[in-house]
Amino acid sequence: MLFTRIACCIGFVLSVSAFVQMDVYAQSTDTLAVQLENGTLSDEGLVEGIDVTLHIIDQQNGAVLASGIADIYGRVDFNDIPIIDDASYLIVAEYQGVSYHKLLNVTHLGQSHTLTVYGTTDLFDEILIEEQSVIVGSADSTNRLLTVYERVTMVNYGDRTFVPDFDQPQNMQFLRFSLPRGADNLQVETTFEQGEIMTVDKGFALTSRVPPGSYLVDYIYTVPYSDTSLELNRSFTNRTDIFRVLIPAELGSLGSVSGIVPSSVLIQGREFDLVETSNISSGTKLNLVFNKLPEPTLLENMKAHFDRVSQLGLVLGLITSLLLLSLGIFAFSRIRRDGRNSRDIEPVLSDIVDRSLLEEIVQLEILYRDQKIEWRKYRKDRQEIKLKLVEQYFAEEGLPS
Repeated sequence: MLFTRIACCIGFVLSVSAFVQMDVYAQSTDTLAVQLENGTLSDEGLVEGIDVTLHIIDQQNGAVLASGIADIYGRVDFNDIPIIDDASYLIVAEYQGVSYHKLLNVTHLGQSHTLTVYGTTDLFDEILIEEQSVIVGSADSTNRLLTVYERVTMVNYGDRTFVPDFDQPQNMQFLRFSLPRGADNLQVETTFEQGEIMTVDKGFALTSRVPPGSYLVDYIYTVPYSDTSLELNRSFTNRTDIFRVLIPAELGSLGSVSGIVPSSVLIQGREFDLVETSNISSGTKLNLVFNKLPEPTLLENMKAHFDRVSQLGLVLGLITSLLLLSLGIFAFSRIRRDGRNSRDIEPVLSDIVDRSLLEEIVQLEILYRDQKIEWRKYRKDRQEIKLKLVEQYFAEEGLPS
């Protein structure tokens, strides 16, 4: 599977700061205290023995200042903390395999700071999608591509951190987001502190842990459409409070969704087709249909056609035309040289090539230009036309073929 790292400042700091020596910070110092709280009621406030580290981040690097273990009351005291005006101080606590952080500055030194940790669960029963919006941003009519932007507001209402279970993928206990067939150029941004994107069937998944609280997942992609319509089948893996779909009126229109007729709304002076529904249960499927999507103009069609035609095709077409022309000129010159035509008006190509052969030539070139026949058939048919031209010439010359 293809994994893509989600950008995470804190993850970077933790990776580069481990075990860096602090000799460069020999200057004025202060203290800092950390008070841990357990936000999971069933854990009965257990905080003793939790590892806590203090990192310092300045313009040059990051480093571990100190580490400690929470006492029976969940408290850790750090002393001799160097005072650096433009530095940041990062508190990190590890509990049940999950990291919890709090970022401070120099003004927070000399104080006590509370950091809440949570127990873990691999069930996302308490995770709700508060809102999900699907917005068509733009359309490429030449290539018939829509650019679609989606925003998901996700809330963990429980008192445990959700930890995805990839050891048993059949249970599907991880954050999944569906994508339409043919979706490409996916870009994802989240407010989760750490995590990765993982490609899954019919969409993508996030490996992020989800502590109690609210989070955003924004993603954008392109999707192809046929003619002037696009059908999107949407599956909901989590309960969803509000789901809405918008498309600018100048780009297309929306079909009804589960009996809901689209309405027209103005957003910043721009007209949109809007469909909105609510209280969607997990496992629900909706069928979205976009209609009246942009078609390429005649000029765009012509440009796209010539872009598709290979240089080889152009050269072969030119060679065919020259061969046909040369046969006509050759036949014409033979007729004049033998004195068989005594008319004052010189014969032209149409005098030599009958109308049916001309029509065959034109039809063959059109079929090959539109890529409706393969090169081998084009070459075979072209050869047959050449033979017919030669046979016609020999017949008119009275020569044996």
